[in-house]
Amino acid sequence: DAMTASGVRAVRAADAGYDVTACDVDEDAVALARRNLERNGLDGEVHHRDVNAHMHEQYHDVVDLDPFGTPVPFADAAVRSGREYLCVTATDTAPLCGAHFESGVRSYGAVPRNTEFHAEMGLRVLLSTLVRTAARYDVAARPVLSHVSSHYVRTYLRIESGARAADRCIEELGYLDHCQRCLWRDHEATLVADPVDDCPNCGRSTWTAGPVWLGPAHDADFVRDVAAAIPDGFGTAEESRDLLETVADELHVPTHYDQHRLSERWNEPATAMDGFLAALRAAGFDASRTHYGGTTFKTDAGVAAIREAVD
Repeated sequence: DAMTASGVRAVRAADAGYDVTACDVDEDAVALARRNLERNGLDGEVHHRDVNAHMHEQYHDVVDLDPFGTPVPFADAAVRSGREYLCVTATDTAPLCGAHFESGVRSYGAVPRNTEFHAEMGLRVLLSTLVRTAARYDVAARPVLSHVSSHYVRTYLRIESGARAADRCIEELGYLDHCQRCLWRDHEATLVADPVDDCPNCGRSTWTAGPVWLGPAHDADFVRDVAAAIPDGFGTAEESRDLLETVADELHVPTHYDQHRLSERWNEPATAMDGFLAALRAAGFDASRTHYGGTTFKTDAGVAAIREAVD
């Protein structure tokens, strides 16, 4: 638990039977974490030191980064320290999503764009940065569960050592083209951006974002296993299961649509989501709800095909 604060995550892990190490640079936080382990009759190591120094010296099966703001200053040490899983939270959603453009470019080494799918933009920019950071050390970092909730981005990545595995992850990086006028978008897995000149749907200029992670942001089997493991006594059990079930069913396409935004662009009233998605499926396309919002969905149909299918 890299930024342990009160030690609550370390306490929960220790209570589940795991050997835990907690670290914090704040002396009061360290004392509190130790007391909380003792109060619960649990064992665990608690260190008062810079977590980067600790991670450069020690290996752990699971490393959890939950800093205030960006996790980037801790990413290099974390991918060297983690042997099986890396769990990362980012709370600087404005830079990630493109609302604070320059800050996003500086922090994440990518061009973020403030689109109508801005939450997923932030997630995929974060994943791109983590994948590229890991690859520098011949480490593959592949997401098995990711979500954007309550103004933060959270992802869990499975770690695998080896240059070939890292190369396979790099192959799933690329760029997104997006039209703000008609909401057309496209993507290409490539290391060299080749932006389109004009939107092929409406002719207006487009934005390009990247490099972003274009691969799956979750492993459906892993997500369902996590949902099944949530105890009934957990305070947010129902909410957590609902979130995970939605994530597990999401299509593996790199952007989502908001039905209400499309309806606004088309100057038409929004229809019930179930019927809307059923129309897409009846037209031969895949479609799923997403966890990004109640009117959001993923589909393999382009924006013109969506309108034709639901008219």
